[in-house]
Amino acid sequence: MPHPAILLVIYLLVSAMISVIFKFVAIGPGGLSVVDLTLTPLFYAGCALQVIQTVIWIAILRSLPLSKAYPFTSLNVALTILCGSIFFGEMITISNIVGSIVIIVGIMIISSEKHTACES
Repeated sequence: MPHPAILLVIYLLVSAMISVIFKFVAIGPGGLSVVDLTLTPLFYAGCALQVIQTVIWIAILRSLPLSKAYPFTSLNVALTILCGSIFFGEMITISNIVGSIVIIVGIMIISSEKHTACES
């Protein structure tokens, strides 16, 4: 099995792809009714990627404690802001940048802990 860090990167990339795909579905020519969604191939691609993402997440959790793995999912915020700019021309604001930096610093703090212990 690949190293957990590699799986986390893949998980984040797949997550960003899902967000981009569903945004394309949302702005597409069809409506948002169940019938319209079932006629949109991109909708199925996004759903299939969510299944793949879930399998990757389970593989990550086999190697890492939940309390260590889950904070890394917060990187999706920064990655999705970047994807919004690249694919949809969305503005990246100072608030986006500062918020992303805060998230990254938070993850660095959480991941720097050597041991997690709960005392009763």
